[in-house]
Amino acid sequence: MQLFLILTSALLWGITNPFIRKGSSGLENINSDNYFKRILLELKFLFSNLNYLIPFILNQLGSILFYITLAYANLSLVVPLTNSLTLLFTTFTAIALGEQEVNSKTLLGLGFVIAGVCLCVSAAE
Repeated sequence: MQLFLILTSALLWGITNPFIRKGSSGLENINSDNYFKRILLELKFLFSNLNYLIPFILNQLGSILFYITLAYANLSLVVPLTNSLTLLFTTFTAIALGEQEVNSKTLLGLGFVIAGVCLCVSAAE
């Protein structure tokens, strides 16, 4: 159950990150002389944009699952595993969407993350 919750929250966070980035493009074009008006216009832009809103809601669902996981699992294992796996899923999704190219540095970094996850799991056993 714990591993399922860790994987699910990491998957929800990782997959949605590139979609949130894509969905929020255009936000930088919103201008206003009034700081508070600009904030309201940015919020209106984001929350009226389904390309942003759906991944954002799924991302928040991942956060809820993460907090539930913290109640059932070892904190020193949950946090590094979830964050590491989130990075992996974000990278794979960005590659699948064509946002990031596969190169030797990316592969080396992914290898280090996977090795770190394996060390965390083996140390917890």
